[in-house]
Amino acid sequence: MNKIYLTLGFLLVVANLSSCAGYKDVRPGLNNLHKVSVKAESKQQGAQNALKQAKRYCKKKEKKGYAVVSEKQEYTGEMDETSYNTAKKVSKAAEIVGVGIFTTSDSSSGENTGKVVGMSGVATDTILGENYLVTMEFKCQ
Repeated sequence: MNKIYLTLGFLLVVANLSSCAGYKDVRPGLNNLHKVSVKAESKQQGAQNALKQAKRYCKKKEKKGYAVVSEKQEYTGEMDETSYNTAKKVSKAAEIVGVGIFTTSDSSSGENTGKVVGMSGVATDTILGENYLVTMEFKCQ
């Protein structure tokens, strides 16, 4: 039963990280110049999310595509950027290792160790948050 809860928790984290439905961060502008600003765990994730939202927005407006006019990526966290990125990698690794220990263990102490390691990774990742802000201006074509 505990394995089910840990697996469900892990799946919820993955689903939460991958969810960016629609174009909730798009701000329509004048003269077909629109803006999208997103918070993300990494510059790459933020840029991908911004591009997806621009694409969905333009598709909804029945346009064939979009053109990026400008893009700005900035780190907005309180700790230095290198420490943040290192801590994010460690927390992700702890989540994976915890699930691995939990699901392959034959003893309750091993399962408990897996729970602690995995949940520590999830908690750390949540506390660290999304410290990159990606702002993109685009036009629908």
